[in-house]
Amino acid sequence: MSSANFVVYLMAFICQILMLHIRDVSAGSCWLAVGSNGRCQNLLMTDTTRENCCVGNRGTAWVEEDASSSDLFRWRALTGGAPNCQRCHNSCSTMQCSVGKKCKERNGIPKCVCAPDCHNLRDRHRGPVCGSDNRTYKNQCTMLKHNCRHNNHVEVAYPGECQTSCDTVQCTHNRHCILDQNHIAHCVECSNCPRIRHNSPSRMLLCGSDGNTYNSQCHIRRATCLNQGNIQTAYKGRCQDSPTCDNIQCTSGKSCLMNPTTQRPQCVTCIASMYCGHSQQEIPLCGVDNKTYNNWCALRRASCESGVIIEAKHPGRCEGNTSRRLNSPHRSRQNRRNYAHQT
Repeated sequence: MSSANFVVYLMAFICQILMLHIRDVSAGSCWLAVGSNGRCQNLLMTDTTRENCCVGNRGTAWVEEDASSSDLFRWRALTGGAPNCQRCHNSCSTMQCSVGKKCKERNGIPKCVCAPDCHNLRDRHRGPVCGSDNRTYKNQCTMLKHNCRHNNHVEVAYPGECQTSCDTVQCTHNRHCILDQNHIAHCVECSNCPRIRHNSPSRMLLCGSDGNTYNSQCHIRRATCLNQGNIQTAYKGRCQDSPTCDNIQCTSGKSCLMNPTTQRPQCVTCIASMYCGHSQQEIPLCGVDNKTYNNWCALRRASCESGVIIEAKHPGRCEGNTSRRLNSPHRSRQNRRNYAHQT
């Protein structure tokens, strides 16, 4: 081996030794908590530096030695955690809590706790507020604390308790109250619709469930928003003078049902094999037939089976549940054939 090659080999060997030494000095393990026994518990990461482990406001702890798999097993199973545990933060002076939290020392241990600034809110509402999760909160500050503790992003839907009607809802910021299919009130912004000329190819006349003709689906949504209604697309084309399920044509996959309130037909999606499961998040509905349905899907399925649109009277269970579902005196032969064909 020439002297030049020997020097290169020696330098490379020295660099490897130095890198191993640096790793041995800086590498350690990071843990999520310190137990009551003073040992580190709940491993977060291995082969890391104290700087990486202690960045931010986490209540983490660091062990100087990097643990092997056998060490981890022994610490967890036999000793209740890793020894030589060093807290990342020993006082609030080194803690930087995120927005809406502040540091408090409890039993000598610094911790970031929820403390939203409720005095400098841009839109401060006094008294109870309805959250965007349809829950009533004692006040806006209570809602902010709930967000912090549960890592949620609930916003104020409108001042006051949550409603099942728009009658007493006062929306802010030029928003308008509408009811969803579960009769839950929401404050929303009414979007604008592009102007459509009479001879425009994009013009598609639609008959609304209120008996008015609209230029597009967008115009139906805007009318629903502005009038606090629940206007659906009844059928395509201009509204007829005396429509029935026998003289309107529903598109493929839809069946004609009669609305007993308006005495007008409406094309809706009816799937005979529709499965309506039930989860705790869904709201039971009381129909106008005084029958309780597990959710809106079950209400729609009952409508399709009876040939009559059963609307929701209010969220929650009905009192009594004695009435039968509505029967349809207006159900057309064509509609019966359509639904029978789907079954």
